[in-house]
Amino acid sequence: MQSGGKSLLPALGEAGLDRATMQFREILNPVERLILFGCGHLSRAIGPMARLLDFYVVVCDDNETSAVDDEVSWAHQVVSSFALHDVEKQLGPIGNSDFLLILTRDHAMDQAIVEETLARARDFAYVGLIGSLGKIGRFKKRILAKQIISEEDWALLRAPMGLDIRAETPQEIAVSIMGELIALRNRRRAS
Repeated sequence: MQSGGKSLLPALGEAGLDRATMQFREILNPVERLILFGCGHLSRAIGPMARLLDFYVVVCDDNETSAVDDEVSWAHQVVSSFALHDVEKQLGPIGNSDFLLILTRDHAMDQAIVEETLARARDFAYVGLIGSLGKIGRFKKRILAKQIISEEDWALLRAPMGLDIRAETPQEIAVSIMGELIALRNRRRAS
């Protein structure tokens, strides 16, 4: 190896590296999973886009409404539950390379998932909730009253999630959410 006529190898050797043990390493980022709680119209817009953007897409749904019976070939994996412990039984531990989106058909289910995930939100890359400001305000009031989590934990929830692009259709909302996730993922990779 030469640089301006001078070999870099002696310098490396002087730094405590032996020429015989030098190796090139490719640093790989961990697999980034997008875990969708719910398989409704928003998940069906987000999932295929996320897969194209190199997320490992997981759909979690209890299938009470047969939502998963329809074609979900864009999902890498389907978990037949909303419960975090069931999801982890199937996927393994959920951690700091996992992005969780809460988009179920039911407000009570959304709140239960928010309570469960926010207790561990510092362990995850992202926790987002779909909904109006009214819904989010009611959730915050109820959850903080239960003293399940702190204000600091609540602040880790992205709600409403997505970039403010005045999205209206499921496809526009998907672009808004994926834009936010791409920005976050790229900031994390750069640091």
